Amino acid sequence: EQVVVYDVLSTWLERYSLAVIYYSLGGRRPFQLDSGGWMLGDHCEWEGVSCDTNGDVLKLNMDRVLLSGSIPVEIGDFSRLNDLVLSDNIDITGTIPETVFDLSKLSILNLQLNSLDGSISSSIGLLSNLKFLALNNNNLTGEIPSELGDAVKLTFLDISGN
Repeated sequence: EQVVVYDVLSTWLERYSLAVIYYSLGGRRPFQLDSGGWMLGDHCEWEGVSCDTNGDVLKLNMDRVLLSGSIPVEIGDFSRLNDLVLSDNIDITGTIPETVFDLSKLSILNLQLNSLDGSISSSIGLLSNLKFLALNNNNLTGEIPSELGDAVKLTFLDISGN
């Protein structure tokens, strides 16, 4: 059996942040994350979580898992996160936390088919590696920020249905 050793501080912060996400978005209720091993064992083995060999979270894919509540600010604690997919969870509400825009390595941001409100922050331009942005079918309002043009790698954009 192979033993994997992770950077203790980074691992602790990411496990903490995953726990906050779990409880903020409906943990301890009967939804699919409970059956995916969340809160038990190695966080890199949890359903919807993918890590690199150092144990850093690279992908969070919680598409259609009956999440409800607001996305916590701790979502911004994953410094190496490439993909954030929280789509098709109609009971995710509230605004998109500003800390999402601290995720400088993010290439996929998929928050479509939820009940998010507020506006798209001008900080979206900070996501210089963003290639895929789906915010469609939420309750977002306001102008499309001109800073979106700073996301020069963007190849897919859907903000319809808001």
